[in-house]
Amino acid sequence: MKLKTIENGFIPIKELENNNFFIPSYQRGYRWDNEVNALLEDITDFINYKKSDEDFYSLQPIVVKKDKDKYIVIDGQQRLTTIF
Repeated sequence: MKLKTIENGFIPIKELENNNFFIPSYQRGYRWDNEVNALLEDITDFINYKKSDEDFYSLQPIVVKKDKDKYIVIDGQQRLTTIF
């Protein structure tokens, strides 16, 4: 399945559903602890204080490489894993 971008080049988190992501063994293990709370608080603050429905929350980039029926995660696996 191909990820669909919106007009500004961003991919909504909802579009990540039903895709296969592969974390290569060279990636470090999941190590987020306080970062999870910081991300969730940041998202909550955005929801509570956004000015219009057109505003959107943006993560740092998640870099993937398409390989047949999966996406190999090059960068951003901590963020991607936390979101899932």
